Amino acid sequence: MRALAIGFRMFVRALPLAIAAGCGTSQGHGIALTGEIMFNGKPISDGSISLVPIAGTSSPTTGATIKGGSFKIDRRMGPYPGKYKVEIYSFVDSEANAKDKKRLNASLFGQPPDKFSTDPALTSGRSNEIPERYNTKTELTTTIPDSPSYELRFDLTK
Repeated sequence: MRALAIGFRMFVRALPLAIAAGCGTSQGHGIALTGEIMFNGKPISDGSISLVPIAGTSSPTTGATIKGGSFKIDRRMGPYPGKYKVEIYSFVDSEANAKDKKRLNASLFGQPPDKFSTDPALTSGRSNEIPERYNTKTELTTTIPDSPSYELRFDLTK
C-alpha cells in the first residue's frame, strides 16, 4: 500500500512537467523576439508592433510596444514558428489632431471648443505617422523559425 502511495505522489509531481513538455514549440514555449524598427532612417520613439498569423500558422496574435526603436517579446508571450503579417504603428503628437479631438469632444459634451476642458486625456492629438501599407493594409510579412529566440529588423519609408 505504501509503495502505491509513493508511486501516486511521483506521478502527480511529474504530470505538470509532462504536460508542459507537450505544449508550444519543440522547446515548450513561444519564440523570444527582439527587434529594431526604423522609419525614414530614425528609430520609432513610441509605437507598437503586432504579428498576426497567416493561414496555416497555429499561433495567437502577439505584439509589443516599441520604445526608442526597439521592442522585446518574452518567450512566454512569443509567437510559435510560422508565417505572420506584421503591423507597425508609430504615434506622434499633432497640434492639428489635438484641435480636432478637442472640437469633437466639446461637441459631444455640448460645449464650445474654446470653453472645453484642457485635460490632456480629452484633448491630446496623437496620430499614427506610419503609412497604411505597414499596418492596416500591411505588406510586411515575416517567417519565425523554430528556435529559442529570433531578431527582427524593419526599415520603413514614407
